[in-house]
Amino acid sequence: AWVEFRMMNGTWGPWSYIEPAGGYPSTLSSDGPAVPGQPSGDLPVFASPSHSGWTSENIDLTTLSGIDDADKIQFRFRLWTHPSSQNLRPGWFLDNISYQNVGGIDGGWLHGCSLPAQATCSYSNYAHGALQTQISTQGTSANSKIRLNIEYDLEGSTFDNYCVEMSTNNASWVDISSSTSLTSTACDDRSGSIPGTSGDQSGGLVIQQFSVPSQFLNLNNVYLRILVDTDGSVTYGSPQDNFEGVFLTDVSLVTPGTAVHWSDDLGTSSTFYHYVASGGYCGLGSCVDDWNHIQLFGGSIDQTMGFENSYATAPESTHAPGWSTTGTSDTWNYGFLGSSLTLEEPASFPYLYGTDLTGPYSDNKNGYLLSPNYNIPDSGATLHFAKWSCMDPFYSTDGAQLQYRVNGGSWQHFQPSMTGWYDGVRTSTWNNPWGSDEIWFDGECGIDEMSEREAPLDQWSGEQMQFRFQFSTDTCCQNSGSETYEGFYVDDFGILIPNYSSNGSWTSPSVDISNQSSFNMGYVDVDAEIPEGTRVLISILDSATLSPVEGFDMGELPVSLAGIDAATHPSVRIQVHLETVNSSLTPMINSVRLDGFRTLSSSSGESNGWSFSPSTVIDGDHIISTGIAGTIDSEYLTSSRPIRALSVTGDYSGATITFKDANGAVIGTPGIAGGLVEFPWLQPGYRATISLSPAGSINQLNISAKFAEPARSPTVDLGSDGTNDWAFPMGSSYGNLGWQSLIEGGTMQRSESMYLTSSNPATVSVLVPSGTSLDPNVDATSWAAAGFMAISPVGSQTLDSPVMVSLGSASQSTHSSGTGGPSVIHFNGAMISQINSVQPSIADPSTQRQWKELDFQISSTSSQTVAIATLGISYYLHENVSGLQNVVTSAITAAQSNSSNTDINVLVNALEGMISIGGGAEYDYITTNYPFDPPNTFAPRAESYGLVTEHSHLFDNSLISSITLTGTTEEGDSATYTAYAPDSDWSASGSVLFSQTGSIPGLALVESESAPMLVMDQDGTERIRVNWSISASWGPDDLSSLSWSSSAIDTNGENRWSADESSGNGGRSAYENDLEIDSFTVVNHLGNTLSDQFSSMYPFPVDPGNMISIEGSVRFQGSEELRPDSGDFSPAVDLSGVIIPLTTQSNGAFSG
Repeated sequence: AWVEFRMMNGTWGPWSYIEPAGGYPSTLSSDGPAVPGQPSGDLPVFASPSHSGWTSENIDLTTLSGIDDADKIQFRFRLWTHPSSQNLRPGWFLDNISYQNVGGIDGGWLHGCSLPAQATCSYSNYAHGALQTQISTQGTSANSKIRLNIEYDLEGSTFDNYCVEMSTNNASWVDISSSTSLTSTACDDRSGSIPGTSGDQSGGLVIQQFSVPSQFLNLNNVYLRILVDTDGSVTYGSPQDNFEGVFLTDVSLVTPGTAVHWSDDLGTSSTFYHYVASGGYCGLGSCVDDWNHIQLFGGSIDQTMGFENSYATAPESTHAPGWSTTGTSDTWNYGFLGSSLTLEEPASFPYLYGTDLTGPYSDNKNGYLLSPNYNIPDSGATLHFAKWSCMDPFYSTDGAQLQYRVNGGSWQHFQPSMTGWYDGVRTSTWNNPWGSDEIWFDGECGIDEMSEREAPLDQWSGEQMQFRFQFSTDTCCQNSGSETYEGFYVDDFGILIPNYSSNGSWTSPSVDISNQSSFNMGYVDVDAEIPEGTRVLISILDSATLSPVEGFDMGELPVSLAGIDAATHPSVRIQVHLETVNSSLTPMINSVRLDGFRTLSSSSGESNGWSFSPSTVIDGDHIISTGIAGTIDSEYLTSSRPIRALSVTGDYSGATITFKDANGAVIGTPGIAGGLVEFPWLQPGYRATISLSPAGSINQLNISAKFAEPARSPTVDLGSDGTNDWAFPMGSSYGNLGWQSLIEGGTMQRSESMYLTSSNPATVSVLVPSGTSLDPNVDATSWAAAGFMAISPVGSQTLDSPVMVSLGSASQSTHSSGTGGPSVIHFNGAMISQINSVQPSIADPSTQRQWKELDFQISSTSSQTVAIATLGISYYLHENVSGLQNVVTSAITAAQSNSSNTDINVLVNALEGMISIGGGAEYDYITTNYPFDPPNTFAPRAESYGLVTEHSHLFDNSLISSITLTGTTEEGDSATYTAYAPDSDWSASGSVLFSQTGSIPGLALVESESAPMLVMDQDGTERIRVNWSISASWGPDDLSSLSWSSSAIDTNGENRWSADESSGNGGRSAYENDLEIDSFTVVNHLGNTLSDQFSSMYPFPVDPGNMISIEGSVRFQGSEELRPDSGDFSPAVDLSGVIIPLTTQSNGAFSG
């Protein structure tokens, strides 16, 4: 919309474009109409996608060319809408149009009198005053005119008048204002003199124009005068008032619509002169000249048009636009509401539809009021109207109902799922057209205003709908006058649709990214509904200035924060922009995420960084593939915050996900259906590829990054003794463990700006561990796995030219110039290989750890200032620390543990983050005494007993100087057997000496039979095996138990945790010297057993003179398998007082 004007300078000029003092806020599309007077380019207009509210605009009329010479000015307000416009907006509203002129001092010539209001005055009789000047008429034409701005109040007729005359010689005059040009007759008597018979008063200043006769055109000198001629009687124009005579305030020579040749505002008295002209009544006496120059304040105008007194006329057509009526007995009317009705006014002025706009409705009516067709947008809509109903509430079937149809289909009863929409159901069964449908019939009886109805139309989104009101009455009893119900009325019917004509934004609270360990927080994404035709953009604002960070203005989702220099912008705000090209649709944001969250949903589709293969489509609430498997891809998403794993959840089926690094290599388990995907090392981002089977569907799929927390300055204190046994200090540029994000040379420096020229590259140095150490007790391995470098423009939204990053023979370049925002270089295989090939050059004096210094060269083909905003190098570091035996020994000693399995405290500290101790701390005993199995019972016998113990040293068995075996009885007797290896040779050929100190009754070490030997374990380690030979003798009492302890002692005199065992277990004696007969058999000469006491024939008779044989066995008491040697017992038989010795045999057997 815009404003146009035209001015009258005798005739109306053309319409022309005019601008307010502050200009218009927008421009018209280039295919809009051309407007005379418009500036070059697109036409500035009043236009806005959002409502402006009431605003005031001023137009300075003094700037208009020709305004000083115009008689009138007229304005018109012009509105134009594009024929292809799809966005429905409310329009343009005008109110309180005012026209103001402050006025001012205005000079002029007065012939007569002028007094304040309410007074009266008179001009002079016998006046014949001339007001004269001299002008040039060069440039004039036949259309040129003399123009006067004049006010008069004279008697007129042939008594008192004025005339305008011109002359070339100041002697012969030509009348140009009267009907005759002759001046031989006195002015007051000329035909057509002013005012003559046209009325005494002008009623104020008027514009008068008089054509310039041809003889006066294009001359250098022409005389012009205004002559006032009065007679000797009446001295006023009727009625007499406070102004009488002639007042002239402006005079000019113009060619209307073409040129102003000369003008005079009569501001001073010097431009005209006056005198008593000859002629008139001067011959009868002395004449009078009443001309005087005066100064008046005038021109003040302050007029406002507020339209409060506007009124409506009857409608120009019988129906509102797009509406119609039909039916066999239609009763619908359109127009003003009658004054006699209960309903006092329509819902909105001035018109409405009703069944009879002036009184009660009629019987036997059945008509329909049809609406236009409405296209329901995809965003849904709401039906709205106002209605008033009052019909017979009793045994009538009179009523009204709303019906609808979709896409031109059949009409259906409109019944929304809400109570109170209709008044109820007509119960009469006599000629009832409504059946069981609810209708309106008495909702507003006795009420003088309309009620409103609204119902959602979302279920018909994307369809075309039409509505109609049916009004039907029965045969009684309106026409007879016994009933005077007034029927049904409808107003303000329409479809309310969402109007998102204005793009909007939301700004988050401040987010601190200055913390080293936040690594710029990662990336921004949204969980949102983003319909087609809308979009969501992200700006990152500096919290202090609230201006977009360079390169982060209106970026597409998702937005990585890797390119932000946290030193320059330590705190930022996230600004979410919601945009639409369809005013009925808008994005709907559920959440803004800065926590590593990404989502794919049917409601957002491809709008937040996803791309669909041709076979992948959105069908309602699901993403599906049409016939063949589909693929959904994302661009690689950089995260300056390292990612250790990704979690996949959501509402989907038939979909598998594979994650890839920046170079396209698969990371983690490929083709998972969901769950947690862990990465072998920290990743600076990922790309997701989703495979969707033909039967699969996705409502929503969520990917949540599990960010790593690389440790900052971690330490490990084995044994918790207050001394760190391993440390990874961050220093000024060593960085976090496993993730290097610092630049060498500064203190915790994460970014660096630099000015580049084609001949002046810059160098940025970064440290990474080399996997080597000057400490001989540290065995280390390290390699770089992934990395990136984010390069941002400084002072510009784009890079002026590509930036090259080089390391040794490897180089990579940013994107081409002109592309907005920062450019992230993800290190390819060549760059990673080059990093791993760099040799160590720096050692940390506090840990002896060696570091590689990576000198990246940054170059550009053009001069520009750029910044390394962030960088990240993911690396693997494994360090095995040995030589901790003294620490372990002290810890175990402090724990006072004699167990072979002792827990040792490990104290892990870090300022932030986490650390993994792979395998824990590895250690072993300085000497190991292995479990052994001593004889359970010792008994006197000829052969010695063998007791075998085994031992080893942590480093070398030759460091064992002696091995002891100590036995102790319950009574306190103790014996220690010792083996010495003077030459440290514990092999069978070594010179190992055995000795005994102390004694145990009945037991003794047989030194000559004792011997060591070396045996090999299955794991290849060597043990010392000692075979202790112990003899048992007769005499002592039995020993119930015997404790054994065996230890190896190293050359430093240290021993660790003896191996302890015992004899005398399971109810047996440790030392036993009592014998018992466990079998005894007597057999006669025939082989019959005579000693079977359990036989019924026992005792058996023995034939005298025949031989009997005796046999049996003895054992040590309580022992099944332990029996004396043949020389250690003497059995005999008492045969009727005769002692007969028996013969002993091995294993305790005897016979005779």
